[in-house]
Amino acid sequence: MARNKTRKAPTKRLSTAILAVVGSVIVSFTSADIVHAVEGALDDGFGTNGKVTTHIGGLNQWNQGLNDVEVTPDGKILVAGYHKYKAGQQFITDFAVARYLSNGVPDPEFGAFGVNVAGFGSGMGAVAMAVQADGKAVLVGAVNEGFGVMRFNTEGGLDRTFSGDGKVTTDVGTGSDQPLAVAVQADGKILVAGKTQVGAQAANRYPRYDFAVVRYLPNGSLDTNFGTAGKVTTKIGGGTTPLGTDAVPAATVFALAVQPDGKIIAAGEAINTMSNGAGNGDFALARYTPNGDLDTEFGVNGTLTTDFVGSAPVSSDTATSVALQSDGKILVAGTANNSQVFALARYNTNGSLDRSFGSFGKVTLNLTAGLDVAFGLGVQRDGRIVLAGTADYSAGLRSSDDFGIARFTSDGEIDTTFSRGLVRTAIGSGADVAKGMAIQTDGDIVVAGSSYNGKDNDFALTRYSGDETSPSISITRSGTGSLGAGATDALTFTLSEPSTTFDQSDVSVGNGTLSAFTGSGSIYTASLTSSSATSATITVDVEAGRFTDLAGNPNIAANQVVIAFDPTLPSTAGAGTVPPPNNATPLGDTTTAGNPRENTRQGDSASSPAPKSRSTADPRPRSTDAKDTGSSNRTSSAAPILRVRKTLTLRAVATSVGLRAPKTSKVSATIAKTTAQNCSTTASRVRGLKLGSCRIKITVTQKDGSTSQKSVTLRVTK
Repeated sequence: MARNKTRKAPTKRLSTAILAVVGSVIVSFTSADIVHAVEGALDDGFGTNGKVTTHIGGLNQWNQGLNDVEVTPDGKILVAGYHKYKAGQQFITDFAVARYLSNGVPDPEFGAFGVNVAGFGSGMGAVAMAVQADGKAVLVGAVNEGFGVMRFNTEGGLDRTFSGDGKVTTDVGTGSDQPLAVAVQADGKILVAGKTQVGAQAANRYPRYDFAVVRYLPNGSLDTNFGTAGKVTTKIGGGTTPLGTDAVPAATVFALAVQPDGKIIAAGEAINTMSNGAGNGDFALARYTPNGDLDTEFGVNGTLTTDFVGSAPVSSDTATSVALQSDGKILVAGTANNSQVFALARYNTNGSLDRSFGSFGKVTLNLTAGLDVAFGLGVQRDGRIVLAGTADYSAGLRSSDDFGIARFTSDGEIDTTFSRGLVRTAIGSGADVAKGMAIQTDGDIVVAGSSYNGKDNDFALTRYSGDETSPSISITRSGTGSLGAGATDALTFTLSEPSTTFDQSDVSVGNGTLSAFTGSGSIYTASLTSSSATSATITVDVEAGRFTDLAGNPNIAANQVVIAFDPTLPSTAGAGTVPPPNNATPLGDTTTAGNPRENTRQGDSASSPAPKSRSTADPRPRSTDAKDTGSSNRTSSAAPILRVRKTLTLRAVATSVGLRAPKTSKVSATIAKTTAQNCSTTASRVRGLKLGSCRIKITVTQKDGSTSQKSVTLRVTK
């Protein structure tokens, strides 16, 4: 659920910092309820000044870090990485998984005080994670030169329904295998990808590696309907290279994505290495059909490579992450020119570079004068693209390593509204290495990695404000020209981003009524019916601050729709009309007893919508009641009856019973004594309505001093 945010400059309202030692987990956090209003600013409502660090175990001979992060639908934050410790004279590295509440505090309902570790006895820890639809977390990492997979349940324990003990190991080939990416399909099947060694390593030569993709059934067994016995390998690179004839191809998958049609995108690098270790690498992509065959409609026979630097024989470009846009285009990010810059490319659905993006489909960015490597990629709801990684990267060897974030517009330009486009964050005094990123439903950005504490590494998390942009709304009509009395037109309300709070009460209508209001997300429709005014225009607008987007940002005002009124036109619905449901009459329609053909419609007024906690009149068919005895002071043999809910404006009542009540007039009301217990009035509104009837006399005083009156019975519906 999106957090409510106040539109103001960042403030600090921090309570006392707490250093909690729970079991063997040391967590530094500050309890706070802070809001922010600068995109790219650290979220003071998360941990301490937007940062969280977690240490598992004692203060010596322990080491841990995070490699991936996901946000669950309920706003909790799942992270995965490694936990290295010393057992006797041997160092052991386990898989580590942790869950935090939305404010950065470890979730006490997950694992042991928010953390769990589990191992295969050897390996490098978890390098990637994917979260299933049921909330279970799938972690992957290298184990005994093979693929290692673990699944944890929502309470943090190993899921025993997965291969019996929650763990699976798989040898892809006969040599060394390393998994580096994982994804879960819509059907629950699990994809794990990385690299596999092909053949034996020759003397003084680097081994050849191919893309490797393995698919498991939800129970942990290999899916024999995928590739060969559940495994697929793909050679990318090789052939004639500027490195000479001794170059050996090495292709590795670092990221996976599954398209809505079930096709699988694998992204990584293809390097041709020489015996002296020099190499030239490019972004490498492959697309597979759901059964594991290369998709020949993508790239060249299913694969492609992209060079960012040129033909320099010792320059390497590596893709580390992939994301799919809503239009099907493919975003791939990583690093280029030997890890000197963030690199980003966008491809069309057939694998060709999208030349409308950046510079002929590619973008590079220097965050620092050192090495900059992007490890995380995400797309916000409005199409803006976020990259996260490590600025001035030294693999943790220097204290200059910091978390780094950049945001781009949908066409590949640096987004200067995001803290000038670039953010660099130091967690502690040592090296801080970011390895994963996730975007919350409210647009905020969570980055995960490790931070050096002076002796070893801790889990490290930061959260940044990602969406402080107010949604806009446009109103369009299907018809053209003027409307006659009682004529209808179809309206469409288009929001710049989805909202769950926009409804009919947010719409102001002058000299007309709305009905058949429906829609969700970003698109809503309604039917507009003009009033019977003799000289007026019909207006429709939405004031600023009436609804919010999913991040809690209030809307800006809509364009006002102004329609001319022409009394000479027929009172019939025109093209594009959305008829009211179940033949319901618009708000304010009444039938006067004694003359059932006399239907008077809402007059030439323009009242703002009531607050959402107050309901306007019930848009159901009105009726008369000749037996009503709410007052003996009748102005006709039977006063009109309005069926309402709790509250409505006096001007709306007046126009509903046929009185002309423009903005320049004054509307007042008196309540019949016999029904005074059922309602009350203010200067502009009838309120406090209770079940039963309330009889009032409406008086409209025009600007010239002339008056008109009418009695009406308000009957409250449940």
